[in-house]
Amino acid sequence: MIKSRDNICRMDVIATLMKSATNGKTRTMTSSALIPQFISKVPAPIHFSSFTESNKELLLGVNIGGSGTIIASLANLIAYRIYVKDWGRNLRYPAVFTISSSITLFLSLIFGYLSLKLVGFQ
Repeated sequence: MIKSRDNICRMDVIATLMKSATNGKTRTMTSSALIPQFISKVPAPIHFSSFTESNKELLLGVNIGGSGTIIASLANLIAYRIYVKDWGRNLRYPAVFTISSSITLFLSLIFGYLSLKLVGFQ
């Protein structure tokens, strides 16, 4: 297990939540897919890796977590910035992106869960 040097992970409340979120393979995959919806998928595996040894499930979840919200991935933010530059700010892009990407996130979570439970994800 990697020891985190980040101050936020040393906070008791955060450490307790992270330990709970990574208690088991399915929970690790699901949590590591949902947390990037709020903090981006780059710092998520860094923080989660200090609290789990389910590395395959962590990596699967973080990759799934690139879908969902614009915040979830830097590529999503770059695409939105290009859209705003060319077409201006409006709610159409964020609405269409969020709906289609959330569907992708949901389907990917189902596939990830099935991979863990039925196939054994090697």
